[in-house]
Amino acid sequence: MRVEPGSRYANRQAPTRGGPSAGSSFQPGCASLEEPVPNRKRTLLTALGLVLTVSTLVTVRGAISSIQHILDKQFHQVVTWDVAAYLPSPEGSAFLGQVRGMDGVTRAEPAIDSPARLRASGRSIDVDLQALGAATEMHGLFPAGGRQGPPTAGGMLVNRSLTRQVPLRSGSA
Repeated sequence: MRVEPGSRYANRQAPTRGGPSAGSSFQPGCASLEEPVPNRKRTLLTALGLVLTVSTLVTVRGAISSIQHILDKQFHQVVTWDVAAYLPSPEGSAFLGQVRGMDGVTRAEPAIDSPARLRASGRSIDVDLQALGAATEMHGLFPAGGRQGPPTAGGMLVNRSLTRQVPLRSGSA
């Protein structure tokens, strides 16, 4: 025998082994349509749960898309080289020619990477200074705003975080 919870079944007869007894509207396995919203609080919480789930999925999808965009830009547009060789002292163009002649090397470009201290308006900060050739293809140059392009002659590209730490303006010397 199956016992149903709740008072709405209190006046009904229990089903017999052969099925519901005569005169009973109770049918096992069927939902009651007498009260379509039996518990408003539960219904509202279920709807709220669905809304939160969908918005979480949309937010996570947006975050994943943003991360993929950042990685694509960094490793396909800004830094397009696979291997960087740091040498203890500068080498001439003959050495670079030897590197270009190695099996598997499709392009080799000179660059200078050195620690430096930047001073402006009475403030200073330690930076990593990179000097690249004017015709570089292996380093994408993206100034603030995202437009690709090299700095002006004698100029440099700095990120926004650096300009907040040391007050720099376009044309500062």
